[in-house]
Amino acid sequence: MIRRYRTFQDSGRGTNRGLAVSPKKESHAVDSQKDGAPLSIDWFCHRRKIVKIRTLSLLMLLVLGLVAVGLAQTQEPSIDGKITAGEYRNLYYSNSIRMSLYWSIVGDTLYIGLRAPAEGWLAINFMQMDGAIHGDTIIGFVDPGLFSDKLELADHVAPADGHFPHMDDTDVGGEDNILEKDGTENDGVTIIEFSRKLNTGDENDTVIMEGMDTMIMLAYAPEADDYQTYHGVIERIALTVNFFNGFVNDFPTDTSHTGS
Repeated sequence: MIRRYRTFQDSGRGTNRGLAVSPKKESHAVDSQKDGAPLSIDWFCHRRKIVKIRTLSLLMLLVLGLVAVGLAQTQEPSIDGKITAGEYRNLYYSNSIRMSLYWSIVGDTLYIGLRAPAEGWLAINFMQMDGAIHGDTIIGFVDPGLFSDKLELADHVAPADGHFPHMDDTDVGGEDNILEKDGTENDGVTIIEFSRKLNTGDENDTVIMEGMDTMIMLAYAPEADDYQTYHGVIERIALTVNFFNGFVNDFPTDTSHTGS
């Protein structure tokens, strides 16, 4: 995650750069120094006003900056199948599989964006570090249409001993806990966005908790628009993610998980 800091610079030069000063008073001060005479009380009062103005200006800039950061952290991403710069607070890109994971947390809701060089399905699998939940999977694909794209996105669960075969959560006593969803497919690239609660209350879903990592797997199928085609060895990667502070740790996919 890249953090950007904004710096502030004065635009003028000299003692009074960036501020308008009365030419008459400034001239008086210079003349007094040339003559060796003591500076007047008015001159000191004038300088104190300038210091106060500068201090207040800096405080206002600081407050505005903090407000802007706060708004950015609580801004809900637009679930429209398009991902714009700065829309999500966090971004992870895998060089090995060329897939991107975007996410933001707003209140009790997790917003996810997936992007991959594929025309088939995209998926993310959530796993609790203690192994209690192993196959909490969101998987979907986009069917390009003449006028608009149609997204098929499902809330699946896999067996406890692996990731496949996974099945619809509603078929095993769970619920579809996807709140919002949308997706697009253009020029061989698929984008899928969705949201879910950090704690859905579904026994088949992983709870995303502050202060704890979550193991996830990202995967995609280059061409298959279904829920069953195997992703292959090179189109998947396993990670541990702290969704709250943005820390990501990836590790070799051949030793990262069981099952598929």
